[in-house]
Amino acid sequence: MWGLFIGVTIGVLQLLAVYKLGMMIFKGKSWEKLAGGLLFLVKMAAIVFILYLMSTISLEHVIWTAGGMLLGLSAASVFYFKKLGKAKRA
Repeated sequence: MWGLFIGVTIGVLQLLAVYKLGMMIFKGKSWEKLAGGLLFLVKMAAIVFILYLMSTISLEHVIWTAGGMLLGLSAASVFYFKKLGKAKRA
């Protein structure tokens, strides 16, 4: 069950990181684009490594964490797009 809370946290932080790294990749200078791409790869590798370490303990924890990540990504995306919609209407 604790994996759900860790997954939600990872999911929300992942959405924030993708947004910031996306800004670096699409709007930055050439070295910022390279750095953003490398940081994105490091972020993905860190998440996979954490899930691998958790799978050595129990597969149930990985399933709870993956579910939490999905929940965190979904909830943060809905919150972000609602906030973006209100800002455009105002």
